[in-house]
Amino acid sequence: MLCSGIMKCKQKAGILDRSFVPEGEFDFEATSILNRLIADKSTTKIKDNNSSLHLFEAKNNNKLAKLSLYKNTDNIFFKSLNIVLPSKKFALEIGSEDAIQQMKEDLKCFDTILVTLFVPKAKPLNNFDIEDSTLAFLGELFSSKKCVLYLFGNPYALQVIPNLKSTIGIIQVYQDFREFQESAARQLLRNSRCRGSLPVTINDI
Repeated sequence: MLCSGIMKCKQKAGILDRSFVPEGEFDFEATSILNRLIADKSTTKIKDNNSSLHLFEAKNNNKLAKLSLYKNTDNIFFKSLNIVLPSKKFALEIGSEDAIQQMKEDLKCFDTILVTLFVPKAKPLNNFDIEDSTLAFLGELFSSKKCVLYLFGNPYALQVIPNLKSTIGIIQVYQDFREFQESAARQLLRNSRCRGSLPVTINDI
């Protein structure tokens, strides 16, 4: 019934007609405004044990590091935090054994880690393309450091991440578009209330 209803709507709109050609220009400004509104109202605070306080205290003590997974350190989220919450930045774009061992060494002198996971794939096949080695590394990191996780992407990815209960904070951001990263950064810096609610059930958080 739903599919036939959708087809009827498409037919009414004329997009099933082979001669149909979309008219007008794509409005990038309006799309950006809409994305910003969606981001501000959907970002979800799953867990918060004084996350912002821990991050700022660690920054003041030079014990804070930022870690980006599957995106380099030149991401919008880190850039948006840079002036108010500066710290050493690291990126792990592939979960090779050598890269992970080097990352463990790099993070040794930091006790608080702001982890941003940019989920590689939206579909759950092969754990969203998050390597087993990266998942194991995250589980170890969460148990040994004070970690705040910002997850950009499919919230079902939370189900494959080990040891989430050991994190001090988890924020779910549903896209990695510029507006979503900027919105997430504002939320962190202001320690503001998140308006979203998690659409899935995640155990052991």
